[in-house]
Amino acid sequence: MRERAAEAGAQDVRVDGTGDRPVRQALAVVRGQLGGAGQQRAYLVHGPTLGRPGNNQGLPDVASGMETPLSTDRLVIRDWTVDDAEAAFAIYGAEDVTHWLTPAMDRVGDVAAMRAVLHAWQEAQPNLPPPRGRWAVQRKEDGAVLGGLGIRLLPPFEEDLELSWQLAPGAWGKGYASEAATALIEWAFTQDTEELFAVARPNNTRAIAVAKRLGMRWVGETDKYYNLRLQVYRIRHTDLID
Repeated sequence: MRERAAEAGAQDVRVDGTGDRPVRQALAVVRGQLGGAGQQRAYLVHGPTLGRPGNNQGLPDVASGMETPLSTDRLVIRDWTVDDAEAAFAIYGAEDVTHWLTPAMDRVGDVAAMRAVLHAWQEAQPNLPPPRGRWAVQRKEDGAVLGGLGIRLLPPFEEDLELSWQLAPGAWGKGYASEAATALIEWAFTQDTEELFAVARPNNTRAIAVAKRLGMRWVGETDKYYNLRLQVYRIRHTDLID
């Protein structure tokens, strides 16, 4: 019986791979934001790939319109790399997280499959117009990757932008989701963005609490997104001015 709801917004990846066996070739089908809400984009990954050169701080160069990694008191928001596979697997391989994600998904099966997913995200990132994208949340103190953030178009009409967040269960309850998402919201509103939405399952109390701490306002309940009954929250650029 699940006793906790993940600090999770939406997530859009499914992996068809080789179960628990290590994979040299993993087919990651990345849905929604990376290929358009009505499409799927497949990436065939051949072994490890890697990071972008030219960064002397141990952080990857940042694409998708974010000129430098975002920084808060405790966190850095930066691009994913495949070197983050083990940390990402602690997030997207955890049933306590994936149970709450939208659209509904199974957990990623193993670290090799997670590496293929990260490769697909990394390949897609430079092609997404800002503020859309996917980013890792890294703790400054020890360099640990704690979670992920995303901004993408909501299906089915691809008009509204959705903010999403996911944290590893061990990072819950420390204010990381709110801290990271606040920084991303502030950046997004410098990119000709007027409003952002977040959606959560009605009993995902943690995600709803984070949305409220971010200053997002409840605007209703709907089943038009992802064929799920969801609570919808919104924040507008003018809310930060107020």
